[in-house]
Amino acid sequence: MHVPSPEAVRAQSTVRGRRNVSLALLVSTAAALGFAPQAAQAAPKILPKTKIVAPKANVAVRGTLTGSKKCAVSFPATTKSVQITVTGPLSAKKPKTHKLKVKGTRKATCTWKTTSFTDGKYRFTAKAKVKAGGSWYTVSIKRAVNVRNRSVTAASSTEGPQYGVGNTRYVGRLETPWDSYLSQGPSVVGAFLRQHMWEVIGQSTFFDDKISWAPPALAYKDLYAIYTGDTTTAQAHPDWILKDTAGKPVFINWGCNPGPCPQYAGDFGNPSFRAAWIASAKQLIAKGYHGLWIDDANVEPRVSNAAAVDEMPVDPRTGQTMTFANWRKYIAEFLEEIRAAMPKSEIVANALWFGGTSVGRDADPYIQRAYTAVDRLNLERGFNDGGLTGGSAPRAPFSVDAFMKFIDRMHSRGVPVTLDSSAGNNPAAWEYNLAGYFLVDSGKDAVGELGLPAGTWWKGWDTKLGAASGKRTRGADGVFRRTFKNGLALLNPPNSKTVTVSLGKTYARINGSKVTSVKLAAGTGAVLHTP
Repeated sequence: MHVPSPEAVRAQSTVRGRRNVSLALLVSTAAALGFAPQAAQAAPKILPKTKIVAPKANVAVRGTLTGSKKCAVSFPATTKSVQITVTGPLSAKKPKTHKLKVKGTRKATCTWKTTSFTDGKYRFTAKAKVKAGGSWYTVSIKRAVNVRNRSVTAASSTEGPQYGVGNTRYVGRLETPWDSYLSQGPSVVGAFLRQHMWEVIGQSTFFDDKISWAPPALAYKDLYAIYTGDTTTAQAHPDWILKDTAGKPVFINWGCNPGPCPQYAGDFGNPSFRAAWIASAKQLIAKGYHGLWIDDANVEPRVSNAAAVDEMPVDPRTGQTMTFANWRKYIAEFLEEIRAAMPKSEIVANALWFGGTSVGRDADPYIQRAYTAVDRLNLERGFNDGGLTGGSAPRAPFSVDAFMKFIDRMHSRGVPVTLDSSAGNNPAAWEYNLAGYFLVDSGKDAVGELGLPAGTWWKGWDTKLGAASGKRTRGADGVFRRTFKNGLALLNPPNSKTVTVSLGKTYARINGSKVTSVKLAAGTGAVLHTP
């Protein structure tokens, strides 16, 4: 659904859906305001180099946790009595502490069989006695670790897009304009979808009979919409609809101009509303959907009165105007309940990447909880969001650079993204979004285009550039670059000068033309491959 974004309203962002996580361990440090960086495709580093100061001596302790079961911690040579424990889940009233099996002292290794632990946040502690200056000192290192044992299966077929940096994974939002094409059935449509699309989002009940021959399909479901046409629900559960201070219904601010608004804003903090929502979602999964694509998973209010004027609702739990903190809290709790109720289903949240700007964005603990409760974030409009600017973060908080750094932080939490563009039938804009995708992709991200005409295809989304040579860089000319075994991605952000980039050798563009240089205007990109 369409919502305003801070720049160019600030510009319009469209808001409305894999990730194969067998055992992902994600970490955050208590002192950090954001998320720790993570190399593409590398295991999460949850024990970065840390210095612990013992009395009258500096004792360095460092380590990493790799994969899902093994950890390693390095201590100084004069070390004994190494103990490594995990405590949690911390959400429990009485979290339990478990000792891990440890081998060695100076280079201690341990085994953590996470499959036997309940999903949640744990405290990982490595403690030892270290001799320094003739005396023994106890030193320890602690980290908060998220255990996420749920498994979301990737597409079983090898005919379509696959995981890995350098591959393109296209997610198709098969909305109303696709209905006629999809109705032609599996013999005409099935092979096309499976060849090109990694995942699709369908509307029940129309898509229910197409699940069996389509790529993995997610069912669309809004997080807190109660449709005004659903008079049965509205009359049976008036307490599920949020109200303003005058007692009038509050609406999701979409489709209201011209009105009337088609969706009441449901009370996502109401236990009864949540329970009914989850029961309905389970019915969708039982039909064969791979998971849910949840619209309006916004950690920032997007509600209005009937005249489409933004207005915060009354919080039924306090009787006062709902606070921004409670809004974020209720969203996070609801997403966590959905995750717990359907642990084996993929959950994709359509969210505003800039949500919570006034409270530090994803540094906010409620926002962190909301984002890590799901398997993937859908970022509508992707790099084609007209609210994105040039410049660099943090001076330019709505810049392309800030957008990419947000995605980096999500990757450090084990949360991939879908760059879900809405640029209309515009191949130049598609290439710009694709270039941005290759710049940030960690091997599990995806790309999409709401404006793709039904039954058509753009060959750029079949591009395979091979393994990345490293992370993206930004040159003195302001252009972002990332090199791959078989190609190169370039992006010149908005509000920049036109730049001619010399390539140093011959590349082929998506249209097949051979080039040794490319001219990039502001807000354009190029995806090039070795001919």
